[in-house]
Amino acid sequence: MKKIGNFLKTSVRKTDLFPQKVSLTFKGKESFQTLYGGIISLIILTILISYSARIFAIMFQKQQTQKTLNRVIKDIQNNPPEYELNRNNFAFAFVLQDLTTGRRGYDPSYFNISIVQNTVNFDQNTGERTSQIEDRSFSTCGDNFPYVDESFQKTKNLAKNILQCVDNQNFTVKGSAFSDSRKFVSIRVERCVNGTSVVCKSPAQIKNKIQNSSFIVAFISQYFDFEDYNNPSKTVFETGHSVYLNLNFHKTKTYTIQKAEVNDVNHYFQFGQSEQSEFFMLGEQKSDFKENQSGDSELLTITLNQDSQVFTYERTIFSFLDAISQIGGVFGMLLQLGFILTSFFNQKYFLTSLFAFLYTSNGQEFETDLNKNERIYPKEKGANKKDINCNPNDTVLNLKLSKSLHDDRDFALSKNQQDKDRTNVGLNAIKSNFKNLRRTCFTTSEYLKILLPFCSSRAKRKFDLHSDQFSRECDVVELIHSIRTLKLMVRTVLKEHQRMLMGFSTKGQQNEHLEMFSLEFNSIPRNNDEPSKEFKGKVEDCVQKCGQVNTTELENDSKRFC
Repeated sequence: MKKIGNFLKTSVRKTDLFPQKVSLTFKGKESFQTLYGGIISLIILTILISYSARIFAIMFQKQQTQKTLNRVIKDIQNNPPEYELNRNNFAFAFVLQDLTTGRRGYDPSYFNISIVQNTVNFDQNTGERTSQIEDRSFSTCGDNFPYVDESFQKTKNLAKNILQCVDNQNFTVKGSAFSDSRKFVSIRVERCVNGTSVVCKSPAQIKNKIQNSSFIVAFISQYFDFEDYNNPSKTVFETGHSVYLNLNFHKTKTYTIQKAEVNDVNHYFQFGQSEQSEFFMLGEQKSDFKENQSGDSELLTITLNQDSQVFTYERTIFSFLDAISQIGGVFGMLLQLGFILTSFFNQKYFLTSLFAFLYTSNGQEFETDLNKNERIYPKEKGANKKDINCNPNDTVLNLKLSKSLHDDRDFALSKNQQDKDRTNVGLNAIKSNFKNLRRTCFTTSEYLKILLPFCSSRAKRKFDLHSDQFSRECDVVELIHSIRTLKLMVRTVLKEHQRMLMGFSTKGQQNEHLEMFSLEFNSIPRNNDEPSKEFKGKVEDCVQKCGQVNTTELENDSKRFC
């Protein structure tokens, strides 16, 4: 169990993300890993792995997808683009329904329906407006109605047998009512008028039919499904647009065709690639009516115009780079938190762990012989090194002991003593080095010294300034004392006639001494700090006293000096 515990401690210590830097290289490493740091590192790694698993689950399940829908207003009056409706599978179909019987169909003996592609151009120079009308034929849709999904079987049967489709669906819408160039589509419903190719019912029958009929328009439009990542552009069949007909009123209904642009980024590894597409859909609806005069045959007019609004669908899934960035941010935050937690044990635990690792060794196992009452170590039971030599026939093994038991024991004891000696020699040096070892963070007092430098060192700087000035003044006094001692020594060594000559020249040299001391005093560096007048006066008095010493005092001083 002890070995297992040591193995677990070593394994946990190796996971330490906050190793302590040391001045010396420790087993080829420049840092020392502790058990406490390893435990915190394991907690951090556990949290990081759990968070990473959650982030990658979100990425693969596409839960944090960015979805935006923007609307842009474009100028369709001065520079209008053309919308070719058939290019993006936009189409429409229609049918008349009898409200009394519920039957749907088209009977030309009651109604006259026309589908027209209108083109209007306006000349700014001449002020003339020209119109071009292109009639489009229509018939029962049948199999030429491929835009509806196969799953809508009921709608498909309705389209095949009842709905009326335009044979040529290449319609174009462009501009507004005030544009120089405008294109739009119109659907007109009129009561039947006798002609060369059509024989109408009686006016009473036509009136009765119109009063009980409604005109239904079915649009094949598209929309973008944010939740579908395989086929987001969906086709919808809208059949809820119906208008009740009335013989006395001319009803008008206007639909706008809006353009939608799609920017779909559906890739886990995103490097700027995206899938772009566009489609058309129904926009705003406006209805109006006016009263018919006698002889008017118009019942309903439906117009398809261009819409100035353009919608932009943008979808971006949660990519691998987004996941890595979030994981990296969380790891950095946890790492800083780990540094804060380990900083509370920066010295005590680190030094304790380091010294325990360096100076703790496992004792050698031994057995006790009860008969001899002495310890028997495992090495004494046999030799450690063995040489195995084989004879030519490989049948007999010759075992030779490399050393005797006595030599092994003496060698082990001497080696152990050498290790102890080396340990004792460097123990004090190592202790002093590691006592001064600090972690990279500051203590509270160091933070206060950094934040309040003037408050913490103001008194010390003031003391240093005055102590330097005092030292300079003491140097001058010491210089004067040294010169006076030198004079005493010179007078003692001189002969009698030399001392007499020196006595006569003392007064003459007094002024020279004063000038010399003044020059020496002024030549001393003062760091731009001038001494006080009181101090200069003391120095001059001291020099004068040194120059006025009589012969008796000098002889007595010389005797005392000798």
